[in-house]
Amino acid sequence: MTPMAEARSVKNTDEQEAMRIVGAIGDALHYEYSQFLKPGLTENQVTAFGMKYLYDIPGIEDVEGCHRLLGPERLAQLAQLLRTGSSGPGSW
Repeated sequence: MTPMAEARSVKNTDEQEAMRIVGAIGDALHYEYSQFLKPGLTENQVTAFGMKYLYDIPGIEDVEGCHRLLGPERLAQLAQLLRTGSSGPGSW
């Protein structure tokens, strides 16, 4: 396990570029969420929208971890993050 962990800890240029692309896709999805969201939607509708958006991108064949990370506790953490610039106690 140690050699695998060490190999994964050093990112080559291709891995770095892949991470940039994934970050850009995540940014784009957050923007699309901001345009889609309105009162009365269910979490399932929001998740379905996000998954469809991701699957509609050419070359994306598998989507994992498309979650709605909001709710009362997460909103409080997000508010704290925006106010202070730190995530505070707990984790996302």
